[in-house]
Amino acid sequence: MGYWVRGDRLRRGHATTAVRLAVAHAFGRLGLHRVQAETLPENVASQRVLERNGFVRFGTAPEYLRIAGEWRDHVMFQVLAPGPSSSSA
Repeated sequence: MGYWVRGDRLRRGHATTAVRLAVAHAFGRLGLHRVQAETLPENVASQRVLERNGFVRFGTAPEYLRIAGEWRDHVMFQVLAPGPSSSSA
């Protein structure tokens, strides 16, 4: 999952709402089991958006993406669909 909010629209709940709706669509209509998102380690605001939507931090991906010519580490988050886990079957 990726998202960006224009600077003059920050801190109004737009990202939190958009992520909530996207996750509901992924688990509902699309029937997905898992949604994953990554952030730069210093992007605390985006990490809070994910956490407010039930995402759990599960690791760090070293040199995950090349941004502005530099390989950057990312913090990895995921949220699983509600209900019985497929691993328990």
